[in-house]
Amino acid sequence: MEMETGAIVASTRKVALAFLSAYWRAELSAALALCAGDAVIELPKSIAIVTPALIRDVLPGIFSEVYQRFVDGRFDVVIERTVVEENVVFIEYRASGDLKTGHV
Repeated sequence: MEMETGAIVASTRKVALAFLSAYWRAELSAALALCAGDAVIELPKSIAIVTPALIRDVLPGIFSEVYQRFVDGRFDVVIERTVVEENVVFIEYRASGDLKTGHV
């Protein structure tokens, strides 16, 4: 049973990281294909989008409003912590980049 749980955790973490990879590339269909229909996202309060909310409802706005604020829509990401409990994943990361109006 412990081996099965370990495999589930590893698989869940792999899917979550694949989702984030698509998310950071602003590939909406690829990101949504990796999510359950009821998957939720929680963003920092510095982003003016009300969360927690359903990922499918929030991603289009993030891609069209937030990403466009960065020069060439690009930024650097560092994963700081990953916590997985069966089918729930928490990934804490830090993103920084050059905004069209300065650096964040």
